[in-house]
Amino acid sequence: MELHDFLRLAQRMLSRKQQRHLTQRQMATLIDISPRTYVEYVRGIHRPKGMHALLDLLCLLDQEDRDSLLKAWRSKRTRQDPSHSG
Repeated sequence: MELHDFLRLAQRMLSRKQQRHLTQRQMATLIDISPRTYVEYVRGIHRPKGMHALLDLLCLLDQEDRDSLLKAWRSKRTRQDPSHSG
C-alpha cells in the first residue's frame, strides 16, 4: 500500500467514525499540517520518509505494544495541546 492510499483510507475511516464527510482541509488540520501539504501527500507528489519510517516501525510492533505507544503519544499531545484530544 502506498502512503497516498493509506491516507485516503484513513480519511474514509475517520469520516465513517465521525459520521460525516471529512474534507482534505479538515484532515490536514487533524494531523497538524497545511492543507497544501496534505493534498500533495494524497496525490503522491511528496512521500515523506519520516512518515514511511514511522508506519514501518508501527508494523513491527504487536497490537498491544502499538496501543500502548499510541496511548502514550496521545496523552503527551493532549497535555501539550488540548485540541489534539481526538
